[in-house]
Amino acid sequence: MSSSLFNRFGKLFKHPVFLCLASFLLCFLLALFLFFPLNPFARQLEQLANQQGIQLQVEGPKLLFPFGLGAAELEISHPKILHPPFLFQDIDLRPLWLSLFGSNPGLSFDLKAYQGDISGSAYRNGKVQMTFRKLLIDEPLGPQLPLSLEAVLEKAEFDGILPLAGKNQSRLQLEINELRLKGMKIIGSSSDFLPIGRLSFTAEAKGPMVHISNLTATGP
Repeated sequence: MSSSLFNRFGKLFKHPVFLCLASFLLCFLLALFLFFPLNPFARQLEQLANQQGIQLQVEGPKLLFPFGLGAAELEISHPKILHPPFLFQDIDLRPLWLSLFGSNPGLSFDLKAYQGDISGSAYRNGKVQMTFRKLLIDEPLGPQLPLSLEAVLEKAEFDGILPLAGKNQSRLQLEINELRLKGMKIIGSSSDFLPIGRLSFTAEAKGPMVHISNLTATGP
């Protein structure tokens, strides 16, 4: 019986109608992939972000095979965050297919920032998992203090629900290496750098309350 069923399916796949239908679907998907109007879609995304008070600029939007969206650059800033715009490159967004059949669809993402890599997943309910690797940090300490902090973010992992509000629980672990202060000559030091060493940090959050459960520094 199984052999007979297999033969029937074999004949079906060889039928001219089935072959025409398969060719049509293939051509349709190829045309969609090649000619989908991504620039208007990116501009609409920028407008939606602007309505939330977020300044977003998308450069080089593109479709990724199979069924992904990407961009060459993504720049994000917010008026209330006193920081230069955050620049992300080589953005890759893809749906998590199994989640699309449930009530909490999600997507995976992969991008580059600060010469390092950021990857993870995000879901409709705010659940986010992120991993940071080899990010180069160079941040000023503020206008009142002419110093900056340099470091290599070797690895960081975030697992939680955003935003940090209500009963949402989150956890952050990070490892920072080559931590040092730059600009020491301005305050009279003979060397422009003050080495600090390595920092390990673990924090847990419940709603907006953040609790540091572990903090270890090693080095000079």
